[in-house]
Amino acid sequence: MKMDKVVLQGLYWEFQKSELGRATGMKFMFLFNGVEVSAYFDGYDEQMPLLMLILKRNISCAFLSFNVWEFSEKSMEDVILPCEMRECLCQKGNYHAFIARLLRELGTREYVFRNYKADLPFKRLEEKEYESCGIHPFFGGFEPGIMGEKYEQMLYKRLTVSKKLLLQLRERGMTVKTVEKCKERKKLANELAKMQLELEY
Repeated sequence: MKMDKVVLQGLYWEFQKSELGRATGMKFMFLFNGVEVSAYFDGYDEQMPLLMLILKRNISCAFLSFNVWEFSEKSMEDVILPCEMRECLCQKGNYHAFIARLLRELGTREYVFRNYKADLPFKRLEEKEYESCGIHPFFGGFEPGIMGEKYEQMLYKRLTVSKKLLLQLRERGMTVKTVEKCKERKKLANELAKMQLELEY
């Protein structure tokens, strides 16, 4: 089960018509089997939409970000979660019910616009996630550097970017820069044009 392109396009246009700028995301909130779920969709860049989740159960919290084009049950299997939280989300040995509910929620218009800087849970957990994996949620362009295999895999799982593009960057001795501050983010198409690369998925 993957995110439907129609749902994704609807989210993008809903985001665009708000005209609230780069520091704001659409926040969907619901409860799933005792886990509080806050899902953030960001349509600042149509070529690199963002999907981030904050999961909370009792005192346990987790911040997750995903490659939208590849988001599926497999995406959930690959993330590290507290055991109790994983047991609540994984039913009958899979995440089918949770993913189906999440996609259903994203297909509604029941959301609020939240400024990332003012959303304290987002800010606190994003910083904690960066400390553990070295990747911020926002795309900050390309820069010279050695892209290790582990970092490349993390980028593919957490940003909406293709394996082919990551390979091209590695061959050119370039890597992806991620940023914490929304005002520093870049648009993928603009950065690709600077390097004379084409967007492919």
